[in-house]
Amino acid sequence: MSEQRNTSGPSERQEPKGGCRAVLVYQDFEMALRGRAVCDLFARETGFCGDTELTVWNYSLLESPDLAWAAGVCLQEADLVVFAARDCNRLPAAVQAWLEDWAPRRKIGRGAWVAVFPPQLKLNPKASNVGLLLLRAAGRAGMDFFCRSPELPAGEPGALPDAGAQTSNPEQAGPRMGL
Repeated sequence: MSEQRNTSGPSERQEPKGGCRAVLVYQDFEMALRGRAVCDLFARETGFCGDTELTVWNYSLLESPDLAWAAGVCLQEADLVVFAARDCNRLPAAVQAWLEDWAPRRKIGRGAWVAVFPPQLKLNPKASNVGLLLLRAAGRAGMDFFCRSPELPAGEPGALPDAGAQTSNPEQAGPRMGL
């Protein structure tokens, strides 16, 4: 999976050759590792290993109007959005505003939105303020929603155990939720 740094403007982005675009939004370093592991798992499971373009955005970057705009353009074109949040009760105002502003602008097409929380939470996204916000954002973006609290095995940063993610019926309209 290739990783794109946030140093170039969105106008300089190139189409991945036959691959997909992934956006990782994370709260802190540990959650970035968990989110990256989900992106890697997605790339392996879908066969996009070398052809996935990943852009990575820390919450703090979304406080800058220019960087929030650039992240929004990436979200608009994303096939996969991984949102890795430690706090399941609230999002910073800038992050919530970014979600509300950019999720509805996503270009039409299939896609997956994955919410990643720390494994100790074992939460139902419908019982979490952040989970509900992300579920609604996925719906506005026209993406399937999945929520995971993956364990990272000791000694292997970024590795995940068997994902066992539920797949959804492709004929079903609207966003779907896998737990």
